[in-house]
Amino acid sequence: MRYLIILILTANTLAAQVSFKRSLDWFTVSYLDSATKIQHSLSFNKASDSDFYKSLRYSSYNYISKVKTDEFLCEHISTILMLWEKAADSIKIDLTNVIFDYPLKYADIAKKQVEVFLKSAKWQAHIKTNGKKIDTKLMREIMITEKVYGCIYDMLAKKGYMLVKMETEKHGFITKQDLIKLGYKGNEIIPMPFMVYQTVTNK
Repeated sequence: MRYLIILILTANTLAAQVSFKRSLDWFTVSYLDSATKIQHSLSFNKASDSDFYKSLRYSSYNYISKVKTDEFLCEHISTILMLWEKAADSIKIDLTNVIFDYPLKYADIAKKQVEVFLKSAKWQAHIKTNGKKIDTKLMREIMITEKVYGCIYDMLAKKGYMLVKMETEKHGFITKQDLIKLGYKGNEIIPMPFMVYQTVTNK
């Protein structure tokens, strides 16, 4: 009986922390984790004349730490899936694109970004020839091939989706300060898109 009471209390607490917001074209489900003080929001968008929500956007806000790279995106997967299931109870979902925060937002994704570009022969050849210059086509190719957002792709696969292509905007490089914070020397030349849009399709 004690375990049953705890289970009911936990379920009720979770329900109380989940909120919904709906407009003409948007449906958002949010959850505030009382332990980590992180607000998770999963938003779905659709065309006004469609019943199906085609776009997914995930974001998180840490009420304790405002410093980027203090979170780990892959640790949020279970929460994202929970929010997705909550949304699926109310709306029809048939995704064509997904948006997650840029790599530097999360420590695990940021480190993966650094590692894949340090190990990429194509990128190293590019900077040897051209110096510190962005090649967006090459950057996207490496990010997709090396699966910088690997845990997200695994999650999408469980939902029946696969990545088709990636688009990026507002490009730059990871700063010396951020590289050092991630555990690197600070002189590495690592490209960083600050907007990432990923097209998906049903498997």
